[in-house]
Amino acid sequence: MDEIKSDVQDEILKKLSPWSRSKYESLPDFIQKQLREKDNTNALAFSQIETEKMLAHLVAQNLKKLKQ
Repeated sequence: MDEIKSDVQDEILKKLSPWSRSKYESLPDFIQKQLREKDNTNALAFSQIETEKMLAHLVAQNLKKLKQ
């Protein structure tokens, strides 16, 4: 399964500009995974992306940095 994940991720990264790639790689792993998944119509399921969880994760990371 990890090999498939790696192959899909590699294909995605090849298609991104350097700026987009850095933004994608800065996202938490669970958001990257959700962005790799598609619905039955082979479209990105934007409604399934857990934005609240992502924001909470990013805020927690930022607070951790500020405490150091």
